[in-house]
Amino acid sequence: MLCTPDYNRKATSKQQTDILFCFCPYAGHPPPHRFDITLGAAYLGSYLKEHGINASFFYGRYDNDPGFGQILEFVQTTKPRSVGFTIYGSNLPETTALSRAIKHTYPELPIIWGGPEIRYKPEQIIDRYRQYVDVCIAGEGEKPLLRLMTHTTPWSDEFLASIPGVCFLGKKDGKIIQSIPGSTVLQDNAGHLDPQSALDTYPSPYLKGIIPENYFRDKTVVGILTSRGCPFKCIYCQFSSLTDHKVHFHSVDRVLSEIEWIRNSVLQFHPEKEDVMIMIYDETLTLSRKRIELLCRRLIRKNFNPPVKLWIDTRADYVDEALIALLKAAGAKKINFGLESAVPKILKKIGKVTANRNRKENDVKAEKRFLNQIQTAVKWGKAQELFTSVSMIVGLPTETMDDARQTLQFVRDLDVDLYYHNFLNVLEGTELEKNAKTLGYEWDIYPEGYMGKYGHRYTKAPIPTRSLAPLKNAMVFQRDRKRFGVLLRGWSYASKCTPLRNEQMKYKPFVLGLETCPSNPDFKRHFLPEYAGLSTTLFCPEGLSISGTEYSQILQNLPLKNALFHVVPARENSLKRIKGIEEADQSTPYYLPLKDLGSFQNPDNGRRVFVAINDREDFECLARFLRNFKKKNGKNLSYSQAELLDFDLFESCRWLRWFGATCPAALLTHIFCDQHQGLTPCVHFPVISRVSDKLQLESFREQTEWRIRQKTDERGCQQCPVNSKCPQCIAPFPLTDDEYCEFQKSYLTAGI
Repeated sequence: MLCTPDYNRKATSKQQTDILFCFCPYAGHPPPHRFDITLGAAYLGSYLKEHGINASFFYGRYDNDPGFGQILEFVQTTKPRSVGFTIYGSNLPETTALSRAIKHTYPELPIIWGGPEIRYKPEQIIDRYRQYVDVCIAGEGEKPLLRLMTHTTPWSDEFLASIPGVCFLGKKDGKIIQSIPGSTVLQDNAGHLDPQSALDTYPSPYLKGIIPENYFRDKTVVGILTSRGCPFKCIYCQFSSLTDHKVHFHSVDRVLSEIEWIRNSVLQFHPEKEDVMIMIYDETLTLSRKRIELLCRRLIRKNFNPPVKLWIDTRADYVDEALIALLKAAGAKKINFGLESAVPKILKKIGKVTANRNRKENDVKAEKRFLNQIQTAVKWGKAQELFTSVSMIVGLPTETMDDARQTLQFVRDLDVDLYYHNFLNVLEGTELEKNAKTLGYEWDIYPEGYMGKYGHRYTKAPIPTRSLAPLKNAMVFQRDRKRFGVLLRGWSYASKCTPLRNEQMKYKPFVLGLETCPSNPDFKRHFLPEYAGLSTTLFCPEGLSISGTEYSQILQNLPLKNALFHVVPARENSLKRIKGIEEADQSTPYYLPLKDLGSFQNPDNGRRVFVAINDREDFECLARFLRNFKKKNGKNLSYSQAELLDFDLFESCRWLRWFGATCPAALLTHIFCDQHQGLTPCVHFPVISRVSDKLQLESFREQTEWRIRQKTDERGCQQCPVNSKCPQCIAPFPLTDDEYCEFQKSYLTAGI
């Protein structure tokens, strides 16, 4: 039973938590869905700390995918006076679900929402989600939060109305009350600030010690801001609109102090690191030539050992060859240039190069120069051996599919290391939003089960944007390969990740494999809400009959009320591609038996191929492949080498050692429901429980571990000469135990 926090305390004790910040991830991202610390909330925390207010953060370890129960336990432990969420369109469903869970357990605990999604339409947000949020802050949060945190709760309507920039529901009549906009901390001090250091008015979340120590214990790549804002007026960009197209800078001294502090903190926990990577989140780092040159020269003089490496974004028309060389000398390792489109008329339409769009229709000289600068800047970056990338957007205003293909060809010709294949999303507060319907866009579409990058909002462009297959070096494919790797336990995932478990060893399955739709209502009412992970994926075989009502019931009982839904193709299906509702459907992989791989014509569209061992013929193909690999390379295939293969192996944990450990079934990242409604942690594992049982996840895990121990003891695995190399699969379909042991011994010793 969770205790009730004392909400009527004043902000006096240094030990109490006045506000707990929680930044929900968007569940369309490849798992694990770690709760990170957003810099926006960290800046708020450092400002509050400067005024004697104690802020804390819910932070999830990098390999953690926490359930809401774990977060509620953290609330119980910290007993905050309020909880604050940063809201983007991409994480609104997750934030809503978690706020609902907190309100259900702690109905009197104030919940505060802020962030970009709140800025432009706080009334609509608080009206729509009135059961889960008490106060919305539209705009900068420093001053409103300080007022809230220095006042005793519960807050009266009169008190809230006196705080500029807040929106709330009146306690008497439930009507929406929005106060007048307030000034920012920067505006209050603008008269006596140096433009090159004005942003130093906000205390550093790093130098103030706001970021918890375990952040650097678990994370070695950290981000900073050296400036805020963007002066350009691209009609689709919310970031520029949020800052009113103005830019403010941190001083070079402040930036260097943060870089050195981060470097020392990372090395404190990771002394073996050969370098420390820092991401600079500025939209255009090289906007001020004098400032960036000074920063680079100061970094060069620092001569850190181990060195600091930088990941930066900028514009191709704000660099030259000398500056690229200087950036490299200062530690730049990765550089990204915003392209968006390679069609001059589209660049003009969106205001990418200049805000002056009132030129003659055929006047696109500035845009052509910009494209030439992109090509040249990429060449400079590659000449300096920088990891070079560009970003593009499909579905821009007036763009045709031929235009999109022209941009894709331009990217192909650039031959960058990576590019970002983005789809246009209409965002609040942008110039595009005002004319979006006239231009043919539809948004606020909620596909059933959709859990994509943009969360609650999914924009449908006038052209079929998803029909444009990305190139092989697209970020979307790299991300989705990881997603399917973890879902299918393929080579690509296992080579890089660690077991998905949290400190309390409470496992959260995020894959449900259904061979039949469970009819037992307890499965939906009990199992799904309590045990499904933050992001749940449903895998169903093609032909499984799940009605819309049954599917909706499954979704409604999940923590986030939605899920990624994928259909695995039947063998007779000529498409042989996993299908589903997701952000970029064209990135889903092909799926086929290993014996069909040789005859399969894989289009040159970047999709991965997952192959399965479905019968003995498939296994013989695998044995021949491993034999040939060993003969050619003189050693057995490892996970790191498997990264270079042209395919991934479904359930590869049966054949190669997974994570340097034995059977991963006990991690409970997967649960399968077979045709007889038996529940197993692996497709081929013996049934552990049934849908009709009152399933307890801890008992399910213990029984799974017992089965693994029983089988390995029965085989005598501990005494086997290849024990340290064999994955010790206890369900090695299509082989018997004896055949499996014989295969592993022969392969891991003298050869097959």
